[in-house]
Amino acid sequence: MEFVAHYQSIKWDLQTEIFPHAKSRKNAILMYVGVQLCFIAAYGFLWSVMSDPLCHIMFLTTFTGCVIFNFQLMNKRQSNRGLHWTIPVALTVAQIVGYFVILPACDPHVASDPWVYIGGVAATALAIAFGVILSKLPKWNSEAMSVEAPATRTDDAANA
Repeated sequence: MEFVAHYQSIKWDLQTEIFPHAKSRKNAILMYVGVQLCFIAAYGFLWSVMSDPLCHIMFLTTFTGCVIFNFQLMNKRQSNRGLHWTIPVALTVAQIVGYFVILPACDPHVASDPWVYIGGVAATALAIAFGVILSKLPKWNSEAMSVEAPATRTDDAANA
């Protein structure tokens, strides 16, 4: 799921939405890689100091955050641009497996906590809603979007 999200981000959003002020695509990619390395370092640090199976909740908050950010992208674009059907499927599976398999397996206390399952149901429902809304959005036509606007007439052309 993470690879799908990263690929989609780099392909469609890197210079237009994530790093709009980057001087080149290469700089935007380097900045993106830098941000991801910071996330990996932060996760590694937290894992080393916590030594707690509940640290796995960080993955689930990332997946749920992806759903929320994708709602924002859909609202902004009003099309399915950069959002493939595999994203909501991967996010739905991630929520189900994470909340109902991984967390309970990591800690017996989690398995007996109803709030974990309530959160899992809510997060899964959010991912399913994302998929339903995405399926109803108009398809993005890259060719139509890349056509330049007609040039305005110059005074010479108007007088001809």
